[in-house]
Amino acid sequence: MATKNQVVAMDEADAFELAADMRDLVLEDAGRGSENVTSNDVAIPYIGIIQKMSPEVDEAHADYLPNAKAGMIFQNVNKLLWAKDEGINVINCAYDRKIIEWIPREAGGGLVAIHELNTPLMAEARPNDKKVPTLPNGHNLIDTSTHFVMYEGPFGWEPAIISMKSTAQKKSRLWNALISQQLIPGTQESAPRWLYTWRLTTALEIKDQNNWYNWEIAKSGLVTKANYLRAKKFNEQFRSGNLSAETAAAMAKVDDVEEIPF
Repeated sequence: MATKNQVVAMDEADAFELAADMRDLVLEDAGRGSENVTSNDVAIPYIGIIQKMSPEVDEAHADYLPNAKAGMIFQNVNKLLWAKDEGINVINCAYDRKIIEWIPREAGGGLVAIHELNTPLMAEARPNDKKVPTLPNGHNLIDTSTHFVMYEGPFGWEPAIISMKSTAQKKSRLWNALISQQLIPGTQESAPRWLYTWRLTTALEIKDQNNWYNWEIAKSGLVTKANYLRAKKFNEQFRSGNLSAETAAAMAKVDDVEEIPF
């Protein structure tokens, strides 16, 4: 079960009761006041893996979470944590891949720009000592796969972003391959991307003197009708451009690539 740390953003409506003479009045105004709020105006959570050098396990860092441990899965908006073996259920709704230009953390950090995969900047980049493509100005170019998902949390099923780069790219390719193999039950037709739920856990990987946690992906089952419709709507938002790679990059902590040895 997810745990909450530091920032608790629970829906407190359930803790209050409307007086009888207020209920009908409030129902007349249900949803009003946010007509101009679009998906680009709402923080889409980022879901990632806590590594041993992540800010969430650094007591001196502003993002420190007291209960966080390396290998746990976290959501950055509500500060939710899932144990590495417990994992998290998600529905994969859409996918994108871009080259993201970042200022390195030691130089202040920050997103610079989003580029297409065929950007000519890649020809100018050279690997640094961590094998990250780096421009002459010191900016890193990070090949980033972004999965737009619905995840099951304490508030129900909510949208989120999972960005995979560096050693996680192979897991992204595996996930895409598994999704492409799924069929609509009882047919030989390819299933919509969002027809099945997936269980994400993490496992330790070791190479030479380095170790880090990476994703483990397993199919869970079919989605419910309600979640099918939610996931389809999320996909349509992405396809219409309302969920851009810029949104994904802004939410994802892609500059934590240095936490993974290579």
